[in-house]
Amino acid sequence: MDLCTAPSHRGLWLASRLIAIGLERADKEGNPCFLSGSPMGVPVYKKKWFEEVGRMSIELGEWGGEGVHVHVAMIRQPRSVEVEMEVEGKK
Repeated sequence: MDLCTAPSHRGLWLASRLIAIGLERADKEGNPCFLSGSPMGVPVYKKKWFEEVGRMSIELGEWGGEGVHVHVAMIRQPRSVEVEMEVEGKK
């Protein structure tokens, strides 16, 4: 699945809401989640309990472009619903 937020809709918590839907299902099924995203998304993913496990930098000049493109690899282990409620102060 690919997820991106249009520049005109950033800051509205849309990405967080979309991520929450998938994470809820993964937690219910006991599945870990893996993602590869941009450095811009790291703060959003860390709030959802993802941990950074690696980065890959691609020198775009080698392929006719300019600058460096960075991918961040992150993983999240399944969490119980009870733990989430305690962390959010809902229990």
